[in-house]
Amino acid sequence: MAFGTLYTRNPNPRSFAIIAVSKLLNIDLAVQYLDRENPEDEALLYKLNPLRQVPIFVGEDGFKLTECTAILQYVTSQSPTTPLLGHTPTSPYEIQKWLSFANSDLLPAIGGIILPLLRLHNAVQKDVQDCLRALHADLALLQNHLQGNKFLLGDEITIADYFVIPPVERPVAFAAQSHRVRGDGTVRPERPAASATPNAARAGVCRSACETPTLRAGATSR
Repeated sequence: MAFGTLYTRNPNPRSFAIIAVSKLLNIDLAVQYLDRENPEDEALLYKLNPLRQVPIFVGEDGFKLTECTAILQYVTSQSPTTPLLGHTPTSPYEIQKWLSFANSDLLPAIGGIILPLLRLHNAVQKDVQDCLRALHADLALLQNHLQGNKFLLGDEITIADYFVIPPVERPVAFAAQSHRVRGDGTVRPERPAASATPNAARAGVCRSACETPTLRAGATSR
């Protein structure tokens, strides 16, 4: 029997890490993709979360949890010996810093660029140029940090890497085909910033997350 069910969209970058980590830790997590065009799915979404936001976790014991970072930490904690929650007293706070950075800054900037290109609804209407400038700054920060660190927390891989890094790769490459921006906001012919995953270890994190259905080539946007 599954430990619980994750309700999400396909694709949904805030769910990538949850699915990847559950597979990595052999946690039996069922995943149900909700179709925007299916009235029954939309009714279920409203019942589970009146804000109509995904992901949503519902445990077999009835425990319900919204907010992607809370779900990620809860699912990861089901493996009592996992190193993905960090080893030091400051690790939880550093992890939370990066989760908050991605959830509040990086992903909204990516969404503000990608969703209009996919003709998908964006709950928070943002100017694309503003999002491009924000994405440029976010990727520059990430790149500068990762130039001196193997992972976000130094030499230890944590859930922060699974949450922050994989959603950057394909969306940035995709957006770079349609939009290019300089640091001052003017258009330029290169991508906004170089890849945030220059080493093989971080590339492995991306491959692990990319094995989830939400990132496979040809996955439908629902």
